[in-house]
Amino acid sequence: MKCQRCGNEVKEHTMSMFNTQSICIPCKNIEKKHPKYKKACEAELEAIRGGDYNFPGIGWDALTYEERIAWFVSKYYESGMEYQSLLVTMKDEDLDNFKWYDEVIKFPKYKCEIQ
Repeated sequence: MKCQRCGNEVKEHTMSMFNTQSICIPCKNIEKKHPKYKKACEAELEAIRGGDYNFPGIGWDALTYEERIAWFVSKYYESGMEYQSLLVTMKDEDLDNFKWYDEVIKFPKYKCEIQ
């Protein structure tokens, strides 16, 4: 079976708390760090208590790589012209600890973190 979130082949899987995806354990561990994880768990429990056993979840709002780069361009560049070249050149960068001159930038991972 393949994880419906990352696409990796897995032997063990579980259900997401955010949507109806069957996900691998590493993706579950990432999911548990989401700022809305507790809210997702509470919403599912409330749905079950109300008799909804097919609750679709509150939605997984993780930013894509492209959205994370677009955020960076919007914050650190005056024009968006750099976006296409940065998509290619930043593929192997650690977006959680990106060094930009003398600053370490942590790109947001989730839509709820964007101000």
